[in-house]
Amino acid sequence: MSEISWKTRRQGGLVNYTHPASLVDDLYRGAYSAKGLPIYAALGKIDTMDVVGSGDRASSALYHRLLNCGFRLAASAGTDCFLNRIRGWLPGASGFT
Repeated sequence: MSEISWKTRRQGGLVNYTHPASLVDDLYRGAYSAKGLPIYAALGKIDTMDVVGSGDRASSALYHRLLNCGFRLAASAGTDCFLNRIRGWLPGASGFT
């Protein structure tokens, strides 16, 4: 993560953390949960974090915990996958109708 973050910023980009949490009762349970996100935030390796998408309530809860710790992260939302082989939502859509 650190090297990817460094290379992205060197090119003028921002680093976003996608799909950070999916379970409200345990934000860090699951294979793809953001176990390292608090560390990356503390080290200044990420700029934004998805709060809308899969696991909306859990991601929002994690985002507010990080803000309460004093980390300055911008909220982001949207899709990160545009595969023509699967049905997906439009960019920026959260999947709710």
